[in-house]
Amino acid sequence: MRPYQDAEPHPDAVAAAAAAAPAAAAVAVAVAAAVTASGGVERRNKQQQQQQQRQQQQQQQQQQQQQQQQQQQQQQQQQQQQQQQQQQQQQQQQQQQQQQQ
Repeated sequence: MRPYQDAEPHPDAVAAAAAAAPAAAAVAVAVAAAVTASGGVERRNKQQQQQQQRQQQQQQQQQQQQQQQQQQQQQQQQQQQQQQQQQQQQQQQQQQQQQQQ
């Protein structure tokens, strides 16, 4: 074995670096995977938020439609009541006319 000189890297350091290289590469891959996964999670979260917003909008629209239908039903009921009142008035008028004859 030739003697170690200061200008050269120490053989133990070279061995340690070589041993650490796969671990560093594994860490880099893990970090990249985590970043990609977090991007996927963010994307998924955004999609879920958008879906929730769409569902809320649909629910609001359905509620508005229900309110409109209720209003229409109320109007129809009022019209029916008015018609009944008119019929009653007509009947009363007819009765009065018959009594007068």
